Amino acid sequence: MQEKNIIDAIKAGDEQAMQKIICRYSRLLWSIVGAVLSQVGTTEDMEECVADVFIDLWEHPQKYDESRGGLKAWLSVIARNKAIDRYRQKNKDTDHSFGGNSAGARKIPADSVRGSLPAGL
Repeated sequence: MQEKNIIDAIKAGDEQAMQKIICRYSRLLWSIVGAVLSQVGTTEDMEECVADVFIDLWEHPQKYDESRGGLKAWLSVIARNKAIDRYRQKNKDTDHSFGGNSAGARKIPADSVRGSLPAGL
């Protein structure tokens, strides 16, 4: 079944067409999401990102525009974007700021810093 036919079938609510897409692209999407989330995400995070891609396709198949590229590329971009969003969410939960707004961040008195710098700085 060609991509246009598959998308038309999904638009018509054909669950078998959706299952074909899932079988065809799951591994690819897992590898994309895994590459982004490997350091910060859990298996559950990765699973949710991949599932969200397929849910988006099922609920909004009209968003796919074949004139802009193939289905594989479109799904890949969506997967990458979802993984990046999850990555940002995970990093937001862990504040990495230096000083700033971190709860429990220790302030260093300016005098102690000035005293440890070489003369002339």
